[in-house]
Amino acid sequence: MDLKESYRENVKEQLASTVDQLVDSGEVTDFSPEAAQNTVASVARAMVQNARRNERFGTFYTTQHVRELLGGVTRQAVSDRVLGHRLLRVTTADGVQVYPAFQFTQDPPGVRRELVPLLKTLLSSGVDSWTVVYWLTAKLPEFGNRTALEVASEGGGTLSQLEDMAKEDAQRWMSAGYGRVAS
Repeated sequence: MDLKESYRENVKEQLASTVDQLVDSGEVTDFSPEAAQNTVASVARAMVQNARRNERFGTFYTTQHVRELLGGVTRQAVSDRVLGHRLLRVTTADGVQVYPAFQFTQDPPGVRRELVPLLKTLLSSGVDSWTVVYWLTAKLPEFGNRTALEVASEGGGTLSQLEDMAKEDAQRWMSAGYGRVAS
């Protein structure tokens, strides 16, 4: 069985199990053809949105995975890097803290050095960390519709231009009141 077929079967099985649980628990009470059609349409929209998010952001790592990736550091060391704006952590809608994989290198293991100045600048503005994820993955007309991640990877003179853009945006965010006020 190829990867597509395996995915298809896995999704079908999990959806069938979820439907059974929802019907058996009484959470679903409308069994009309219209309700079924609306449910399928909602699932399809969610799958498309999820695929688009995954395409843009890539995967995310757990704290445990990040600890291992950084050489077995403690949870506190990971937290210190987040608080020092040297590591990007986001919180999902259901309260889970995860780390975008795009910020890491595998060889040598660690945070991409070229991203650290951008993270410090953007996160120091106090803006929500998801805003930083979007900023790093947005197509930038100023750089030929490449993302900040792509531009940062290239290094050179464009990296300093990107850092200047980050400073301008961070300043604009703070001026607009998007950042949190330190107490």
